[in-house]
Amino acid sequence: MKKVFFILWAVFFLFFLSAILINPAIIFLVERQLGAICKGSEVSIGSCRLNLTRQLSFADVRIKNQAYDFLVKEAKAQYSLSSIFKGEILRFSLKDAKIYINLPQKNIAEFSQYFNLGSKKVFLVKSLELSDFNLDLKAKDFHVNGVLSSRVNLVEQIVDSLDIKIGSLGIQGFNLSNVSLRAAQDSSRGYFGINRMECGKLNISEIKSKVRFFKKELFLEGMSAGVLDGNISGNLKFNIDQNMSYEAILKFTNLDIARFIDDFDLKKKFEMTGRLEGTLVFKGRGADIEILSAELSSLQPGGILMIKDAKFLENMARSSNQSLDLLVENFQNYHYNIGTIKLFLDKGDLILDAALEGETGKRDLNIVLHDFSLKKEGQ
Repeated sequence: MKKVFFILWAVFFLFFLSAILINPAIIFLVERQLGAICKGSEVSIGSCRLNLTRQLSFADVRIKNQAYDFLVKEAKAQYSLSSIFKGEILRFSLKDAKIYINLPQKNIAEFSQYFNLGSKKVFLVKSLELSDFNLDLKAKDFHVNGVLSSRVNLVEQIVDSLDIKIGSLGIQGFNLSNVSLRAAQDSSRGYFGINRMECGKLNISEIKSKVRFFKKELFLEGMSAGVLDGNISGNLKFNIDQNMSYEAILKFTNLDIARFIDDFDLKKKFEMTGRLEGTLVFKGRGADIEILSAELSSLQPGGILMIKDAKFLENMARSSNQSLDLLVENFQNYHYNIGTIKLFLDKGDLILDAALEGETGKRDLNIVLHDFSLKKEGQ
């Protein structure tokens, strides 16, 4: 009887001892591993909880160095015994995280130099869940601050749900303020809104749209916005992949031509008044527009066109075998009643073909903006 009692007491003691030591041991090993991955960083973990058959969680995780400061209230890995044997984590989640990154002299692509990720992957994470993920990032070519909650299927690389609130974001000449996006797979109740978008030289305001996810595609349907003192409506489609490609068909109404010329600093070349309506079709990746075509027509009562660029008129005179003096006269305060304009990209050049008609006759105009870009100079 004493022998049985001794064995039971020994088992209880070993279990009690392991319960006391295993959590500190796990914290030590994880801190050491994170320190090896996050080069030159201070790593600390407040506490750890282990359920051998279901999950491992950590509280108050902090990783800090001169470039960033990561604070995570809770990090949790969920699994099953069978998934562990397969080398799989069913779900990894981060809750109430605050991420501060400060790289004022470096591009965001250089951020990876602070980590030693290696090539070996011990476990495959099947699902990632972020809840109240606060991000404040400042880099030479990119900045963003906002809050993100999301659930992502990493195996199929599909976003299951997304809830984003961004105060400001800037990259490659694009600047956004007060962005809100809420969407989920198989749901038509999503919403998208931007208070203001600066696409380099072009300003767009009060963007609103319904949002729908379908696998790796994000649809903005019934979109409306204000631009060039007029309005935009239409539909856009984004592919949520590494290239972030997009395509759109947009309808414009009541666009102010003079506002376009002023925003794109074209007054030294020519001036034009009037308003336009029509459609725009484009597709691209990031700030690189691959296809752009537009067909616009003028609204009554038309407007005034005046060409100031002497070199442009000289080239037109040579190509059309017309008198330079006649062309100068024809495009000096020319009033048109009817006008159609076609815009398209050709090898990086933005080409504008205009056919105008007024009381003093018809005028055909071809303008080429070489190396066209939405980016502002210096960006």
